[in-house]
Amino acid sequence: MLANHIVLGTDVIGHAIMEELVTRGELVRMVNRSGQMDEVPAGVEVFASDLYDPASVIEATRGAKVVYQSAQPRYDEWSGKFPPLQKYIIEGLTGSNAKLVIVENLYAYGEVQGPITEDLPRNTHTRKGKVRAQLSAAALDAHRAWKVRVAIGRASDYFGPWGINSSMGGIVFNNLLKGNSAQIAGSASVPHTFTYIPYFGKTLVILGERDEADGQAWHVPNDIPCITQGELIQMIAEEMGGKAWVQAAGGCPTAPRSAHPAHRCQAAPGKDGNSRQP
Repeated sequence: MLANHIVLGTDVIGHAIMEELVTRGELVRMVNRSGQMDEVPAGVEVFASDLYDPASVIEATRGAKVVYQSAQPRYDEWSGKFPPLQKYIIEGLTGSNAKLVIVENLYAYGEVQGPITEDLPRNTHTRKGKVRAQLSAAALDAHRAWKVRVAIGRASDYFGPWGINSSMGGIVFNNLLKGNSAQIAGSASVPHTFTYIPYFGKTLVILGERDEADGQAWHVPNDIPCITQGELIQMIAEEMGGKAWVQAAGGCPTAPRSAHPAHRCQAAPGKDGNSRQP
């Protein structure tokens, strides 16, 4: 099978990219170390590759129109393994006709007071935030050096299909289904944008299609960007037909207010953390 779209990594976002491409009738190659993946749809092949080897990257991505970089090392190995992983992927794609679309989060911005937009400086002081800032800068440098065309898609904490291990995943959905308190980190009453996983996948595919996206980082559009964790959990509980109880780390269970937050977003257009949408 000759696939024009290559997804590096079969994690949550890799699956979302794959699903979006399949709905568009595209042939897709999913790449991971084992060459194995559960629930492989028609039109998708799974390919084993060592992405720390540029020659293997060349073989895995041969003939690609767009390569989506969703692979990452274990969370506790970012500092030592993430920079070389991206370096070897870029080396393997240098000189090819493929466009590289990179999956990122918001760590590089650091602590921000107010909406997070793409034009904010990289002001992180955390170790993982510095790794993310380094990766982003290196990818855009490769684009400017004409090594490979690059577009970057950034999203906030996510929820939705396959996101069982996210902060709005099993510890919320599974707990509510069992009648227990949803577990969260941080405040239940402070606005916190959450990205719906299929929207993340769709945005990344659009970035791969659009030439005007090249050489830039873009934020994934979010439905209700100024929602709080408590309000989102309340909406989830209402859909389940149950009652929401929220327990922040180290705190006691509380019932979040049930008012929906859409009116706040309408009152503040443009302050949604998504200043430029593809």
